[in-house]
Amino acid sequence: MSWTDLRQSLPPPLGSWLAEVEADSLSLAGTLNEIANSNVWSFSLSPQERKALSPEPVAAFLEAVAQMWAERLCREAGGPWVFYAWYSDQAGALRFSLVPGRPGDALPFGAKVEIVDDPVSISTAFLSGSDVIPWAELEVSDWQPDSEPVVQSVLRVFTRHLHGMSIAAVDAIRQLVEDLVARRYSFIEADGRIGRLTKDDLTRAITEYGRTLVSLPNDAVDTADVYPLDNTPGGFAVDLPLWTVEEGRSDLTLSLTVVDGDDGPAVSIDDLHVL
Repeated sequence: MSWTDLRQSLPPPLGSWLAEVEADSLSLAGTLNEIANSNVWSFSLSPQERKALSPEPVAAFLEAVAQMWAERLCREAGGPWVFYAWYSDQAGALRFSLVPGRPGDALPFGAKVEIVDDPVSISTAFLSGSDVIPWAELEVSDWQPDSEPVVQSVLRVFTRHLHGMSIAAVDAIRQLVEDLVARRYSFIEADGRIGRLTKDDLTRAITEYGRTLVSLPNDAVDTADVYPLDNTPGGFAVDLPLWTVEEGRSDLTLSLTVVDGDDGPAVSIDDLHVL
């Protein structure tokens, strides 16, 4: 689906929001806080708009922005980046930005942060939030702090690793791992995904490691090292840790070449080894 089609598929005002973000450039130089502040967006809804929306389209909007920025970063910058979004209850606004780094790195917030991997929880809070009182309606209060301890609030933040690969490419990687888990080595060899290895190489590497492979968790690709290939448009070198029953995340690493082409992603194995 093109960005134009995606914009048109989103209910108002989400499509126009996406167009605004798409038309703007990214600021990628400076300190962590400077980059975060330069790229922050803030959107609010009227009570009528809030009632007309459900959390899923708002979550789809956030995912679309993350993917749009990932593709732009693939062309304009190297290194890993993190997209993050949160609901500001003080402003009654949905906000998002990006910073260089990897999932798990500190984000530029003073408050305690709870990381979530599902944008629906952020969009739900955004749509159910209370209306913001205009400054003109605020009154001066003679309230004084008492001796009760202050409970620090927790800010829920959705994050996405911006590695630049398409959703289809990530799905293709996950399917390859599923075939490894099921020991469909002949199938991987027959369709060319085995790359420079053979099915005997795969059998030997997994047998010698001595543990049982399992399916990747949802955020597993976020833990991979992803490097754009200079001479291959849409190409990436990927080092992906595999998961086992015995260890969870293991030292057994799947090295791949991934090419996001017009006809869909192509994935091939370069190595299966212990790091």
